[in-house]
Amino acid sequence: MAELDPWATPDQVSAPWRPLSPAEKQRAEALIGSVSRDIDRRWPALRARVAAGTVNTADVADVVTWLVLPVLGGPPTPGAKSWQVTSGSESRSITLDQAGNPRDPWVYAPWMLDILDGSASARQATPLGSFPDPGPFEGLFPEWPEGRR
Repeated sequence: MAELDPWATPDQVSAPWRPLSPAEKQRAEALIGSVSRDIDRRWPALRARVAAGTVNTADVADVVTWLVLPVLGGPPTPGAKSWQVTSGSESRSITLDQAGNPRDPWVYAPWMLDILDGSASARQATPLGSFPDPGPFEGLFPEWPEGRR
């Protein structure tokens, strides 16, 4: 199977943060590749949706960026939510978050799932001034001027 292009570049990942050192850029490339392959496995139809124009490539790059950034510039242990180092008598403590599982390191936020699942494009905002049909409860409440049709 041919290697697919990653969903983002190190420059896209560094843009909201700072320029990357050569070592960080190399690490970013590896992390971007890992996230991109994970996205391709979980959402196999995503590339077709991007080609069809129903998903913006920049949105997918945003997802990759915000998954890679915390790992790239985050705590010394990937997936650590908090850590503490004490110098005298050496004491170390690490609290792992959900992403601390090395078998599933990428935890997708709800806004990321909206982009990848396509649920954001499926949802339509309710226009201002539009009210749901009151059904049998119409007579229970006084009519508001905004509610007149």
